[in-house]
Amino acid sequence: MSQQQLAEKVIERLMAADARINALLGLTLASIEPGRASCQLTVRLELVNSHNFCHGGVIFALADTALAYASCSTNRSGVTQAASINFIRPAKLGDVLTATAVVEQDGRRASACSVRVTNQLNQLVALVTAANLRFDEPVIELES
Repeated sequence: MSQQQLAEKVIERLMAADARINALLGLTLASIEPGRASCQLTVRLELVNSHNFCHGGVIFALADTALAYASCSTNRSGVTQAASINFIRPAKLGDVLTATAVVEQDGRRASACSVRVTNQLNQLVALVTAANLRFDEPVIELES
């Protein structure tokens, strides 16, 4: 099995486990490759705050999902240990947001990721840096 095929199988498993939250947010997978993932959502009325902008927690959830998928795409399970988000510009009702996560450094017990969240005009909405804690178990069991 190629690394790309493995990444696709891993993400299929993760997306099945995340089906309820992804459906609630309207979050979809745009692309996956080993160490890289992109997820998208459209800002709907249910996702805006009192200023009529996309709620920051929704933007973070989008980014966190993309970084989890990127980090686990090589079949190494783990969770976000710490993350920092910088909001650059507001996302508005109807905007299509894309979070693209890249594993910048992959170690035995931790990985470091960066995520760019952009709108449909490719304008930067948010930047996220994160550290992920690795577990000593695969996401999916491989047949021997």
